[in-house]
Formats: sequence, structure tokens, C-alpha cells
Amino acid sequence: GQKLQVVNNGNTVVVASPQQERNSGGDHYGAVEIWDRDITTNQFSRVHRISYDPTTEYNLGGSLGSGLFCTDDGRIMVIGDYNLANNSQLSPIIYGGFHVYERLGNTFTRKSITYGPRGSAGDFGFNGIAANADASIVVVAEVSCNEVYVFEKVNENYFYNFYNVTQRCLTICMSPNYFFIMI
Repeated sequence: GQKLQVVNNGNTVVVASPQQERNSGGDHYGAVEIWDRDITTNQFSRVHRISYDPTTEYNLGGSLGSGLFCTDDGRIMVIGDYNLANNSQLSPIIYGGFHVYERLGNTFTRKSITYGPRGSAGDFGFNGIAANADASIVVVAEVSCNEVYVFEKVNENYFYNFYNVTQRCLTICMSPNYFFIMI
């Protein structure tokens, strides 16, 4: 995998692999795997896999898992997807964006899909993605335009403001009240 998060006091590992899966045409579309530790055997086993259903969801290129943030308890995952396409249109438009998943036990539910603002392939890239404890605020570093987007959740939808930064963002992290950008 390309992105890795260890959460839940070291008992859960989340691995994002944007090049993991292929559709019938040979295009990559990515996957995220969640592994839990059995406290009696101290062994990890995969409890869930998040990937696209190529029969119902359109995705171009390998990007599910291109960004990853998990809350400390592993209950909420924000999964970046720089080639996420809006297939509700006749001709899908590639925006990039992120998915928010919630875990309850071993049930994983996609709570929302948020599209990036640009509308061109790979433009809404993820060098960094972070969120606060309940993912009501998600911060995304946009690679090609040196911008940082701050998404705020209102009801079940995310709305954004963007900020210009002087250099390319390398990574981003968040504390309860602030976000930090490494350039």
C-alpha cells in the first residue's frame, strides 16, 4: 500500500493502495483494507476491503486511497480519490474528491462522497488529507495549484473555502483547532 494509518491503540491498521484493483479494461481503481489485531493470538486479519464496484461506479485511473485519514479510534475514515468522477452526468466529469466512511463494529458505511472543485483529471490531488475528530472539517492539499481546501460539513454535505500557499504542499496534519501545512 501507499498510505498507512495505525489506529485504535495499535489494534487496527488501515492500508490504502490506489493501484491495487483493476477493472476489466485493465485500469487501476484502488482499494483500502482494514486489518484488526486479535488480542488473544496477537495476529492481524483483514476485516474489510473498500473498493469500487466497476458495474455501478465510474472511476478513471488508480486513485481510491490516494489520500487517507483515520480518526484515532478508527471509527471514521476519510479516503482521498484524485480521479473521482461524477457519473450522474451523461459524460462523467472527473473532479477528484473524497469519501467518508464510518465503522460500527465490522460494518463500514459510506456516509458521503464529496467532489473537488476543479473538474479535470487528477487536478484535485492529495499530497495531504486531514480531518478533525468527527470529520466535520476535512482539509485537503491540492497538488497542482498550491491550494489548500478546508471543507466544513453542514448537515450531510461538505462546503469548502480555499487558501493559496506559496509552494507545493508536501503533507498536512490537523489538531483539534488548527491545521498545519508542510511545504
